[in-house]
Amino acid sequence: MEGIQYVLMHSGLDVALEDTSVAAAAPSPQTLSPAPAQEKPTRRISVAIKQAVVDPPSLTTLLQGRQVVLYDADKEDTVFVFYKRAPGGTSTGALYYCEPGSREESPARCLPMDELTDVFVGKQTDVFQTSIARHANNDRCFSLVGKRKTLNIEEDSTEKRGEWLEAIQHIFSTAGMNVVAAEQSGGAEAKKGERRLSVQPAPKKQALTKADAVRIITQGRKLVMYTDKGKRDVLVFFSRGESGDTGALFWSEPAKRAESAARSLPLDDLTDMYVGKQSDIFQTPAAKEAILSAVSRSLRFSAHGICKKRAKSW
Repeated sequence: MEGIQYVLMHSGLDVALEDTSVAAAAPSPQTLSPAPAQEKPTRRISVAIKQAVVDPPSLTTLLQGRQVVLYDADKEDTVFVFYKRAPGGTSTGALYYCEPGSREESPARCLPMDELTDVFVGKQTDVFQTSIARHANNDRCFSLVGKRKTLNIEEDSTEKRGEWLEAIQHIFSTAGMNVVAAEQSGGAEAKKGERRLSVQPAPKKQALTKADAVRIITQGRKLVMYTDKGKRDVLVFFSRGESGDTGALFWSEPAKRAESAARSLPLDDLTDMYVGKQSDIFQTPAAKEAILSAVSRSLRFSAHGICKKRAKSW
């Protein structure tokens, strides 16, 4: 459930907890009887559209790609660099660089953002001190330092370099991490315009992180699905395209991971999540043995679509 909440909130939706106890509203013909006192209370989680989350222009530029000068120990190259999100939000994505005019995703020419530790603004790395980079403009240079690789980049203006820094800040902040100013090594005084930014990982928690929750539902879970025709075992998993859409929940046979529109619930259509045995389906004889004592084990999704309504109970 936490994974679904994170995906929805990250997509610009409000996810609010509502009281579904008898005292919260007068009974109606559709209102279910309250759970026995020994059972845990049920909950209803509602989804509401809020102002859409829009990528900042700096990130849009990085997604589209930039032609920059890349410095190595013995050469300089004009390359095309672009950022690609990770499907399903399972990581912070990666930067790829290739020949201008192409958009090749090669693992050998890639810097995973999860491996980024520091950003040096200005000509601070050893490569920038070589004769190869002597002519590089300090106000346009920066270095992305990873655990296994460093990209020494010169942009065509100070403003464009600033867009890189803004986009990187956004990528990590939306992943619950911080990019903060760090002290210069050795306590040396930095030249004008030079600084070091360090990536701080998200605080460790005993509970699942948001990324872990999304990863789990992306991998999929074997669950019991209840319908008006009875129950059956299914594999339920989350998937979304690389376009950054909210995505959908799919269900298939346990041994087969298949994405079918007929067996999907687009999260854009999701309006409510009922935690516990609140739906009519859970009151049928087929669902009698479904256990409510672990509240998160019984979950009903109510959704609305343009042509029809669909609700699924797991």
